[in-house]
Amino acid sequence: MMEYSTGYQLQRNLHSEMVENPSLNSLLILQHPHVYTLGRRANKDHILINKKELEKLKIQTHTSNRGGEITYHGPGQLVIYPLINIKQLQISPIEYIRMLEDIIINTLAEVNVPAERKIECPGGIWTNKKKIAAIGIRISRGITTHGFSLNISTDLSYFKYIIPCGNSTENYTSLSEILNTNIACSKITGIIIEQISKKLNLIPELVNVQKLYKQHSITPIKLT
Repeated sequence: MMEYSTGYQLQRNLHSEMVENPSLNSLLILQHPHVYTLGRRANKDHILINKKELEKLKIQTHTSNRGGEITYHGPGQLVIYPLINIKQLQISPIEYIRMLEDIIINTLAEVNVPAERKIECPGGIWTNKKKIAAIGIRISRGITTHGFSLNISTDLSYFKYIIPCGNSTENYTSLSEILNTNIACSKITGIIIEQISKKLNLIPELVNVQKLYKQHSITPIKLT
């Protein structure tokens, strides 16, 4: 479990390293404590409870430089941050979004959960008309940060305190809810790594990046 602010800074540090070393591609797979993150198009009024209620529920809020509006991260949800030099790989931003969608769909297919994208709404993935994954990225100097979140055993009640992605009628689900059993995030992590590696044609390798952020407690995966 890593604070959102820590993961945010780790991405910034990795991005700076990648600017100096264009061949470096990295992958972070995290879980965050309860937090509402506000993207560049977010409306603060879409947080439906006041500061006192946020404190009572132990929910943090954090502005983000990713695209999109407001969303929720919390325990039981995998947050995937691929830091990829798409300029060097000659992948367009739209192609990259489609790749992330395919990675999520293929990951869910591995556990026999059918899912689909919505061309008119490229901000996530749906199954049984409920949203199970959200996508929000940033591209700077040809390098991606942020990525997508996938609900595994997420407490879905936290979505009711916001208007997620600006859609007040959206219903959310999780893998555990669909399969009617508790699914460990660790069971899905390996599938995600495999799907990202296949889609981007990159080989995963664990690397030590303590020099980038000495206080972090996670080892990113290097994709080569």
